[in-house]
Amino acid sequence: MNCIKQVTRSSLLIFLINIVGLPKLAASAIDTLHVKHYYIYIDSINYPAKTIQGSCIVSLESKMNNINNISLNLLQLQIDSITSNSITLPYSYNDTVIRITPPFILSANDTLTIRIYYHGQPKKDLTGWGGFYFSGTSAFNMGAGFGSDPHTLGRIWFPCLDKFNDKALYDFHITTAAGYKAFCNGMLVNQTNNSNGTITWHWKMNQPIPSYLAGIAVSTFYTMQRNSNNIPVVWASAPSDTNNILLSFQHLDTILSSFITAYGNYPFDKIGFILVPFNQGAMEHATSIHLGLSFINGNLNYETLWAHELSHMWWGDKVTCESEDQMWLNEGFASYNEYFITE
Repeated sequence: MNCIKQVTRSSLLIFLINIVGLPKLAASAIDTLHVKHYYIYIDSINYPAKTIQGSCIVSLESKMNNINNISLNLLQLQIDSITSNSITLPYSYNDTVIRITPPFILSANDTLTIRIYYHGQPKKDLTGWGGFYFSGTSAFNMGAGFGSDPHTLGRIWFPCLDKFNDKALYDFHITTAAGYKAFCNGMLVNQTNNSNGTITWHWKMNQPIPSYLAGIAVSTFYTMQRNSNNIPVVWASAPSDTNNILLSFQHLDTILSSFITAYGNYPFDKIGFILVPFNQGAMEHATSIHLGLSFINGNLNYETLWAHELSHMWWGDKVTCESEDQMWLNEGFASYNEYFITE
């Protein structure tokens, strides 16, 4: 994460959160449950209404005996129903935590699959930095928010165990209008042309990541792709941005090889840079970095911005802090790496 011109404000917000306090998520969920896999289906994106509609299949594993309540996080979206193996499950929801009664009492190492159908208008963080954005033809998320406790913001667009220290695999099935593309974490498995003219994009993330690093970006994207250091690199942008990309990323091979030499093999299947209409920085969603498009302007003035985010793939994405008060570890390493690649 890199917040352009917001270091002072962010530091103050962290201080206020620690002193004043904000509503916290269910503290015991991480001790009792582990999410192994999320299957996220976004079936509709309504730009005028700024809403999404879809479902999420959550594959859970119990870490303890006698678990008779499942708590997941979802922020101010509407739940339509919750099922498991086509059986409707009872639940309560207070706009922050979903408490679900499972079909049986779980013992340690038991697994359970739950599907949650939901819709609504995803929110932004109180700081105006993280959250879900609609802008023109673009819809995208920024997965961290300093005004939220914890700072993880997976819950703004899918039900999840929204903690730094619970990592899961992901499959994304994002349906878009014709002429639009969806970009998410991992590799593109396929795109399906539906009978109603829409397209469903299936992305698969083969390495586990925490919920705040899950990314979605939908727009009338043009795709550029090449390899660097034998790693696939994908850019999503407007066609008019391609020349600026080539110029602003002219040192990609050197920077990436420097990180590999210093920190070991690149930990994921691809590198992705998604240019979005966001003027406050960038966010290190694993393999699918969301970059403010104004910073990729054909010169090297913001080279350290995208290098900072790329270094997060090692520091923050592969190795993740345990809680928000340790985020200085993620950001400290990434800030150091700005100087490292400059030198």
